[in-house]
Amino acid sequence: MVTKKKAAIKKKPPAARVSTRSLRDTAEKKLNQSPWVKPGMKGLTAEELIHELQVHQIELEMQAEELRRSQLALTESRDEYLDLYDFAPLGYFTLTGTALISRTNLTAAMLLGVERNRLNNARLRTYIVPEDLETWDQYFSDLKKTDSKLTATIRLKRADTSVFPARLESIRLGSSDGQSIRVAVSDISDLVKAETELKDTRDMILLQARMLDAVGDAVIAVDPDHKIIFWNNAATRMYGWKPEEVLGHDTIEVTVPEISKDDARKIISQLDSGESWSGEYRVHHRDGHEFPVHVTDSPVFDDNNNLIAIIGAYHDISRQQRIRDTLQNNEDDLLRARELLEAVTKATDVIIAAQDVNFRYIYFNQTYKEDIKRLTGRELTLGTSMIDVFAGTPEEQKRSEKEWRKVLNGEQVDQRIEFNAPGKPSRIYRVLHTPLRDAQGKIVGAGEVAFDIPRFVQVEDSLRETKEYLDNLFTCANAPIIVWDPQFRITRFNHAFEHLTGRSAHEVMGKHFGILLLENYLAEAMDLIKKTMGGERWDSVEIPILHKNGEIRTVLWNSASIYGSDGKNLVSVIAQGQDISKRKRIESEYRLRAADYAELNVILQQEIWQRKESDTTLKNTLSLLHASLESTADGTLVVNEQGRITSYNQNFITMWGIPRDLLERGDDEEVTKYVLPQLKNPWGVYCQYQRSQCSHRAGEL
Repeated sequence: MVTKKKAAIKKKPPAARVSTRSLRDTAEKKLNQSPWVKPGMKGLTAEELIHELQVHQIELEMQAEELRRSQLALTESRDEYLDLYDFAPLGYFTLTGTALISRTNLTAAMLLGVERNRLNNARLRTYIVPEDLETWDQYFSDLKKTDSKLTATIRLKRADTSVFPARLESIRLGSSDGQSIRVAVSDISDLVKAETELKDTRDMILLQARMLDAVGDAVIAVDPDHKIIFWNNAATRMYGWKPEEVLGHDTIEVTVPEISKDDARKIISQLDSGESWSGEYRVHHRDGHEFPVHVTDSPVFDDNNNLIAIIGAYHDISRQQRIRDTLQNNEDDLLRARELLEAVTKATDVIIAAQDVNFRYIYFNQTYKEDIKRLTGRELTLGTSMIDVFAGTPEEQKRSEKEWRKVLNGEQVDQRIEFNAPGKPSRIYRVLHTPLRDAQGKIVGAGEVAFDIPRFVQVEDSLRETKEYLDNLFTCANAPIIVWDPQFRITRFNHAFEHLTGRSAHEVMGKHFGILLLENYLAEAMDLIKKTMGGERWDSVEIPILHKNGEIRTVLWNSASIYGSDGKNLVSVIAQGQDISKRKRIESEYRLRAADYAELNVILQQEIWQRKESDTTLKNTLSLLHASLESTADGTLVVNEQGRITSYNQNFITMWGIPRDLLERGDDEEVTKYVLPQLKNPWGVYCQYQRSQCSHRAGEL
């Protein structure tokens, strides 16, 4: 190889010798053309010419000094640029129009783990993973078409075959033909890892938040900037906003009313500091109405204790708030009524008491307490058993227990009772007992109002006030209650019934009961209502009621008849209802499911029957096939496509003298080897047999 190279080198011809005269003529010609030779200098003396030459020499020396200083500055600048270029934190490549590396810095060589001199004239795509080559080719093609900087993320491989993600920022340099490309490369492994960890953590947070969706509460997750990153279906139902409408928005701006935003920001500040928060505050719906929620907010941190999200569970407590308000109002009403009752009866002989089903006192007024002490000598307290109070007067104990037990069984008692205590004057009372029922109509106790008959007139006004108290209890009861007279005109209609029907008491008072009933159920319902006028009581009777907005409410009714002072003449009927519409809907859904299951069961039974028929037919066919095989005079062997024996007849066993256990093993190859030695031309028969197997049919030997 060396010899060939030397032979290929041609010697240059020797330069032609130039004469001294020619050189002088050329020099004089250039001197005459020189810019510093001024016109008229030819007439100068030798001393003057020497002076001019010396001046010009000094000028040239000064210019040479200036050039040396400029060159030194350029050299220093170049060295500084080379240092910045080589030791820059980013790797730099300069590529040709064909993507060859024409220049690179030390950082780029270190990123690839390759010596810098080995990168010269190498192709950059050599260091790109195969999966990203298509992306690189498109990226490089785009670079050659634009003067703008373009960015791409491509995976590069080092000399040790390890791979790392790199960000490429490139721009075309020089001419418009794209023959020079400057590429800046940075290793973004840490960034990709951090983004992956952040995504995994955020995905886990979103998964956990979605799991909370099953509890039915609204779940909202926000990032450290308080921008919404998760919004479940319950949140949509609660606030009216769809996830795509709120994701990326500030949670306070979406859910919190203007007047509460300062308080909300204080809570957010507490969460940002790492503390959880739980409590109640008001939020607003998309349509503008406000409602209370109970919130549990918890910050979420990564392994480095950096806040990555805040998750909040929101529970609408509007209904609980209304119930609390109602209970509080009822409690206040009862307290005022009790105070009023005490004030009315304090200076009178009217006694009022109530007992539970175990004869324990749950209420009594001061007059009743003083009268019991006067008669029995016992100090009465709430929870005391009436049986124990009258233990010292057995007859009175027996009579009182009998009367209270009647009331607890649902009877109303109006009678005169004479109390006789040893050594004390007897007193005659008119005693009124009535059962006390809960919202479902269940008897939970009994009440007693008694007054000294001679003083009846004095306490008449007090009793009227008591009636007003009872009217208030009727009106404010949680259960729907309605009263109608013998002409089926509505005479009482409490607030709960207004809520049930959407109608006010003013709209229905004096109207026929039929205005609350469905038209196609009117006749049947009126038949039930008419029976109550004959003294019949309803006990869990279902009658649908028509709401004002057209909605049908199924109501479970209990009723009682109200008689006049003679105890015989019925003057009205009072009925208490319970809305069971939701329960009926659930029962209807269960019935539909049961019907579907029954229909599916019939289909399954039919399919089972058809399969049994098919099995019977198959068994008969197999029996017939077996009989046919045994009845033929030929020896028959049946082999399937996998070379397994599926059937044979007795003639085949007898013809070849094959042991039955060999056939029962089902291996066609073993049977063939056993039979071939008995043939005159075993090889020809074997080949023919193999061809018959390839045609997937049974043959006869």
